[in-house]
Amino acid sequence: MHANPVIWPQSRQMIRPPSSTSRFHARRNYKAKFEVAPKTGPLDKLSDCDGVLIVADIENWAYGARDLMLQIDFAALAYLLKTAIKRPHLHAFFSADENDYVIADRLIACGWTPHPRAIIERPAQIGRTRSANADLAIAFGAAKLLGHQRAGGILLGTGDGVLALDCARAIRANFKKCKFIGTLSLAGSTSHLIDARLAREIDINAEIGLDAMRPLGS
Repeated sequence: MHANPVIWPQSRQMIRPPSSTSRFHARRNYKAKFEVAPKTGPLDKLSDCDGVLIVADIENWAYGARDLMLQIDFAALAYLLKTAIKRPHLHAFFSADENDYVIADRLIACGWTPHPRAIIERPAQIGRTRSANADLAIAFGAAKLLGHQRAGGILLGTGDGVLALDCARAIRANFKKCKFIGTLSLAGSTSHLIDARLAREIDINAEIGLDAMRPLGS
């Protein structure tokens, strides 16, 4: 996942990343070659799970969508997940400045439980930087949620291979009641490390489709 500033909200219940830089223009041109599925899924294998956690790395999603010149409609995605899955629990993780509740409020309005992670500011005397990577918060959050909620499955909402594979391995080792582990990511943004055809820890790779996305800037 990119350690970049927090993604920013937009009207019409969308959440989008910051304005593009030249580095992202190059990546966007590359990923624009990928064909996005018309519908989100497959999710049918989760229909038998009694309770599914969706743990979303929404910064990873936002940057992956922008590379495709799209943005995610979180309200539409919540509706699709709630329609296809029995007792889904939607949790969105992201970095934000302390006391900045704008993104959290928009996510709540879209049907998600927000988990903001405070951006770490290093002081100017040692070179001012901002750490906006929420990976550890996602891993700890997934473990906490699995410990407190009865869930027969989990969808790791990221295409980050190291993050998702680490989480999947830890879940297999420590949460035996969670029988089903999948990923939910975007076309062109899913690492080969979590390809369900190769990684024994992963049962399916689901993709966010055009039914839960909108053109960038719309």
